[in-house]
Amino acid sequence: MRALYNSIADLNRGCANSNTYCTVIYNKIAHDICNLLLRNGLIYSFMFSTNSNGKTIIKVYYKYIQDRRLVYRIRRVSYPGGRCYWTVNKLKRKIAQDKNVWVLSTSHGLLTMKEALSHNIGGEVLFKINHL
Repeated sequence: MRALYNSIADLNRGCANSNTYCTVIYNKIAHDICNLLLRNGLIYSFMFSTNSNGKTIIKVYYKYIQDRRLVYRIRRVSYPGGRCYWTVNKLKRKIAQDKNVWVLSTSHGLLTMKEALSHNIGGEVLFKINHL
């Protein structure tokens, strides 16, 4: 879980800066998050690179709409001391009232709330993505 929270923190720091991209240290969960963001059209692209220490990093390029970054905040929901699990019924209620992207850890991997509903499964809510 530490790798997940470090990846979210790196992406969130990138959202706060005015750079066109941010760097995230490579791990499987960071790669899964980048795939999810790309699949949902929230980032422009991502690519692998090597930093000066020889570690593999991921460069995440943000998507802009009219000179404004599409993703402007990523917030953790589940914490080690307070996990948050949503059933399918809770997802159905939540999707009607919220336009943010909620990311869940399910038996099918990392899925957005809409994808989890299409598979008819619930899971642990990891983080929320605020976007335009």
